[in-house]
Amino acid sequence: MKILLATDAFYPMINGVVTSTVILYEEMKKLGHEVRILTLSDKREEKFEDDVYYLKSIKVNIYPDARINYLSSSNIVHQIEDWGPEIIHTQTEFSVMIVARKISNRLNIPLIHTYHTMYEDYTNFLIRSKRINKKVVSGVIKQLLGNFSGVIAPTEKTTQTLLRYKVTTPIYTIPTGLCLSKFTRSIDDTEFESLKNNYDLIDKKTLVYLGRISKEKNIDEIINFIALNKDYFMDKRFLIAGGGPYLDTLQKLVKKSNLDNIVKFTGLIEPDEVYKYYKLGNVFVTASTTETQGLTYIEAMATGIPVVCRKDDCVEELVKNNVNGFKYTDEESFIKSIDLVLSDDEHYSTMCFNSKNKAASFSSSTFASSVLNAYSTSLTGFNYNKELALDDEVSLGNLLGDLHSLFHIRRNKEETVAYSKDIFHFSVKTLKDGTLEIKQNVKKRLETVKEKYKS
Repeated sequence: MKILLATDAFYPMINGVVTSTVILYEEMKKLGHEVRILTLSDKREEKFEDDVYYLKSIKVNIYPDARINYLSSSNIVHQIEDWGPEIIHTQTEFSVMIVARKISNRLNIPLIHTYHTMYEDYTNFLIRSKRINKKVVSGVIKQLLGNFSGVIAPTEKTTQTLLRYKVTTPIYTIPTGLCLSKFTRSIDDTEFESLKNNYDLIDKKTLVYLGRISKEKNIDEIINFIALNKDYFMDKRFLIAGGGPYLDTLQKLVKKSNLDNIVKFTGLIEPDEVYKYYKLGNVFVTASTTETQGLTYIEAMATGIPVVCRKDDCVEELVKNNVNGFKYTDEESFIKSIDLVLSDDEHYSTMCFNSKNKAASFSSSTFASSVLNAYSTSLTGFNYNKELALDDEVSLGNLLGDLHSLFHIRRNKEETVAYSKDIFHFSVKTLKDGTLEIKQNVKKRLETVKEKYKS
């Protein structure tokens, strides 16, 4: 089968979407399928190399690392059409999705989508009004996903959310798999001791967070818990591994709280080095409640350490209290959870064993097999006799990309939720019959782009 994976997020960016896309690419290739990836170039150039199509793009100052494709036609699109994929699988809801839909319309082939991001969980961090934005999010997503042949939800929490949005497209609950062997590798003793020495971890029980350093990850909550229980943590360390837009804020918080001797930062880590930093910890900790699946939780368990995380629906089946970690709800339960994990060596060993066993159920091969079944179902049920929309520019457009920018949203007297910034315009208006009128466009004047955004 010829499969095109389409995503705005790809190397050198590192996040869950990139991980999932690469794993799916590798596993489908192992199964004998012809797989290619459509993504954005990190420069204003387009090319095809190593099975990856790169579209021209520009950087936009909406959120960190954001880029958009700005051409409605492209030689790359024609190359993909000549290659002739049989199904397209989108991974993000931004400008590459527009291009993917255009290709699927022209070739009259199924389009399937993985809903990676729980956007309604981000409204706290983007704008002030929860009520307005959750309504907008649900309405936009319902309309957006209604045009797909199938939607993959990584967790039951995601599936139930989409059903609550009244999404009628077939939904497949398929947890993202991991290449577990990448996290079960051993590390040279000399290098291990050197890393521990670099961060003052020798003979210290260590809490580790590894992942993107952003506000919605709620890492400052853990730092504040440590500050309130400083005496308890004096003989322990909290290692924060990774980079991101909130790193500077957290470093200032640590300095202000006089926790420099307890909380350590690594900065950005190369993908092939990630497993080493999990192994530096005795327990993986996270305060995030915005995860779709929690891939870093699984990675940590694959390396053989327990997880202490904030209670959330997405980890209900993943982390079991006193089995492979704990779920906490407040400062008191967090401290108690850490103490229960670290105070009993025998039980700690049991929890480490249980963590590895749990992670084993998220293999990349199982993931690929389940996705392939979803492809087969979509292909079987696809209406190949429908009228083609060859010039369809997709009226829904780059909607969820703009939802990432909802911190600029405002509400006016006409009951319109609107966002506008330089070359973008996006509005959602509630009509009298309760439906949403959605308008979005990107101005054509690229001179404005050149002046205001760096490529």
